[in-house]
Amino acid sequence: MAGEQATKTKPRRLLFPQLIVAFVCALAAISCGMGTGHSMVLIPRLQQNDSTIPIDDEIGSWIASIYYIGVPIGNVIGGSLTDILGRRMMLRLSQLPCILSWILLASAQSYQVVIATRLVSGIARGMVVDSVVVLMDEHSDVHLRGALYMQAITSYVVGILIITGIGTVLEWRTTAGIAVIFPIAVLVGTLAVPETPIWLVRKGKTHIASSVLEKAWGKHQNVEAKRELESIISRCRKETILLKVFLRPHVIKSFVIAFLLMMLQNCTGVHIIMIYSVDIISRVRHGSQDLLDEYAVTNISGFFRFAVLIFLAWLTLRVRRRIIVLSSAIASGICLLSLGTVVIINSKSKNISERAESWIVISLIFLYIAANTGGIFALPASLVGELIPSKIRGLASGVIFAVNEVAMGGLLKSYPLMLKTMGVHGMFWLFGFFSLLFALFVFLFVPETHNHTLAQVEEYFQGHNILWQNRPKDFRKEKSLQQQLITPHNTPDMSQSNTTVYIKLRGRELSESQC
Repeated sequence: MAGEQATKTKPRRLLFPQLIVAFVCALAAISCGMGTGHSMVLIPRLQQNDSTIPIDDEIGSWIASIYYIGVPIGNVIGGSLTDILGRRMMLRLSQLPCILSWILLASAQSYQVVIATRLVSGIARGMVVDSVVVLMDEHSDVHLRGALYMQAITSYVVGILIITGIGTVLEWRTTAGIAVIFPIAVLVGTLAVPETPIWLVRKGKTHIASSVLEKAWGKHQNVEAKRELESIISRCRKETILLKVFLRPHVIKSFVIAFLLMMLQNCTGVHIIMIYSVDIISRVRHGSQDLLDEYAVTNISGFFRFAVLIFLAWLTLRVRRRIIVLSSAIASGICLLSLGTVVIINSKSKNISERAESWIVISLIFLYIAANTGGIFALPASLVGELIPSKIRGLASGVIFAVNEVAMGGLLKSYPLMLKTMGVHGMFWLFGFFSLLFALFVFLFVPETHNHTLAQVEEYFQGHNILWQNRPKDFRKEKSLQQQLITPHNTPDMSQSNTTVYIKLRGRELSESQC
């Protein structure tokens, strides 16, 4: 029973300090979401006949895409300065271009200025993401990291929901003026967030790192605080991120799988359909406006996406990642193929009344949002962090996300061309095909990470297997090592053995949470 008692009484960091960090990071995520979602209501407003800055579809595509072209620039700036200036300071600095972009947008007098402000906003988001992710990783307990990640994603969606809701009822300049409140709130909130122990140790400020850890663990867990500090110091002394690490076979496998996972996510159209939702809905529905206009559908879909993310946060604690993502991709593909089919059939034969077609289209859109948000939208970025080996996780993830943002910007820029060459129905079919291809890729190559430690996932890639179907026997078991420790064998020898294994596993968990 010794192993069982050790597992049940395993000490953890205090919850309150982690919640403070999570709250400030949530404000930053909301601010990022508002920057991302503003195109959804800004472009249609500028395209109205009474717009003070009239634009066409080509300029609109630049406004939507330039934001994502700016994000990797922010990633480069944030990634380098985060290690030099610190995570907390980087989060503060990232709010300055965000504040500037909203102020300039509120006073813009030409579409060139609007495009420039969207570029600055994208750079700000890239800087924010780097600092927020590192802050949450290095301040959170290993058992809360997944839940806090879902909280950040949910906050991001809340930001999109807020900006689309405000932008629907208020003039776009007023919307920009209100949005500036959130980055200012983040600036104030960082006063309550301590610098991370890992950065302090790297800069030789060990005594300050010790103080931060003592507050994080509480006055009754000084032993754990000291143990974690020693683990950080030991790990940082051994830090080496070299080019040759990328050339190792198991690193190449994990990197390629994670990279293709994000590229295929882009090709499923998740971001195009979200950003251009108002325009897409207006093109595919022909019923009376009292049914639900495109702005109402966009806002309701935002609430719907938020509710699905709340459910997903609970679901990820109980259901395997592969099941969630596969179900999401297959259901999304079916919804998109059905949408394209309904649109093209009724445009030629008119066998369905306009009102009935509107109900069918809106229902399929809501089903697609539920299916898409449940896996394709939220989990791939989390899987990237779980698949990449710990020694190069930050650098490799940064490269993947930077390339992904450039690809996303290119896709958004190509939206008018896709409409012109294949029509909205063809676009639905294309995205539906890639959703099913995404499901096939996950089924064949992406390993299960639920109930497996990051070290176990890294060991999986060190094998000779590439296909998940050829995985080692350990990964075919339903229970991970941590779960097996909870139910030790009854023999004294095995209990003692499990206790020893638990102690080793605890050390590995602490190491995984640092550097």
